[in-house]
Amino acid sequence: MDVANMRGQGAGATAPVLAMRAREANLCRVHVISGGQSRRRATRNRMAHPSRVAFALAFASVAFGAACHRAPPEPVASASASASTEPVAARAVAADTLQAQAMASQPGRRNSGADRCILPMPAAAPPIPPPAAACPPSPVSAPVLATTTVVFPDAPEAPTLEVEVAKKSEEAERGLMYRRSMPDHRGMLFAFQERRTHAFWMRNTCISLDMMFVDTDGVIVGIVESAEPLSETSQSVGCASSWVIETNAGWTRRHGIRPGQKVQIASMK
Repeated sequence: MDVANMRGQGAGATAPVLAMRAREANLCRVHVISGGQSRRRATRNRMAHPSRVAFALAFASVAFGAACHRAPPEPVASASASASTEPVAARAVAADTLQAQAMASQPGRRNSGADRCILPMPAAAPPIPPPAAACPPSPVSAPVLATTTVVFPDAPEAPTLEVEVAKKSEEAERGLMYRRSMPDHRGMLFAFQERRTHAFWMRNTCISLDMMFVDTDGVIVGIVESAEPLSETSQSVGCASSWVIETNAGWTRRHGIRPGQKVQIASMK
């Protein structure tokens, strides 16, 4: 009986119910105490109140089951637990959920006196994997993309890259898939319409790549080096960007390019 029902029956009905609740609580407390002590207390209660022995025994089983052994509540499903972070079938994968993971392991640093997410490069260069031994064939002909030049004025000798520009979603989905080689000063520029945390994988990509993530103002916020060919592991720096530049693995470190430097992107050709 809940409190509302107890109130609705008046004082005459409430008193017996309250007395029952008190006895129920007392019996529950006796049950929790050590076995010998609880049995002694139960014996004293029966000797003191012989007319209530049958009632106490019947009531105890109900009280213990209802008050002393409550089942835990059903678990509530978490929305985040059901959310999938699996990459879609594309070279470029938007992955906002990766930002918190990447920042937890590699926190951003302060840059130019302002809070900014920048993922530093490790001191040692990772090994460069060889091209995939079995490169899958392209199901369709590679599209002809616009090209432009990317300049790295903050790096020694201001190196440049000639890049193909992937602007449409289907161009970004294909990226550099199915290519068995790429000239040294060539690459691809992914021009996204939204500034966010981006992630890539290497499905059907047969050569190892460096990936430079570039913010709207041209600052490199992080570099993924030597991504494994054909891997479906998501690659991200955990910082928001508007552009991603891919080139041959090892090219960025070899030319002194680091996160925090700026790039200049020429007009499209």
